[in-house]
Formats: sequence, structure tokens, C-alpha cells
Amino acid sequence: MRDLSDPNMADHSVTHLSLEQQARWIVERITPWSGSEGAAWAWYHNYPIAALGGRTPQQLVKDRHADDLLEYLSHADRGGYS
Repeated sequence: MRDLSDPNMADHSVTHLSLEQQARWIVERITPWSGSEGAAWAWYHNYPIAALGGRTPQQLVKDRHADDLLEYLSHADRGGYS
């Protein structure tokens, strides 16, 4: 399995994956930050991201903007404002 917490993985598009696979990819990517898979899923479903139009990660994936979300996560991981 790929190390999804690796910020370099955000450089790869996930748009070829199904929406469910994109969701899992993102949740696995942020689980180390959130502390648990359950907390990661709660973030995915409920956390509006101001920098991405106030949409939740779930809304971004549904609207086919998972790559934007991964870019945002990569930026935050590098110490950028989140």
C-alpha cells in the first residue's frame, strides 16, 4: 500500500479513481494528522475549508475537485496556512 501521508503523493492525480476510492485515498492521507480513522472521516464529511470555497472534503470530491483538495493538503503539510 502507498504511504498516503507522504506529501509527494498529492502531486499525483486521483481523478481516475472512483469517488469512493478518492474518499478513501484522502481519509488515509489525513488519518495521521487527525489521530484516528474515525476522526479523519468526521473531518471529511463535516469540515468546511474556507480556502476551497467553504466546501467540505466530501463536497469537493463529489464535485470532482479531489485534486484541489490534495493540493491544499500538500500545501498545509509543507507548513502553509490551512
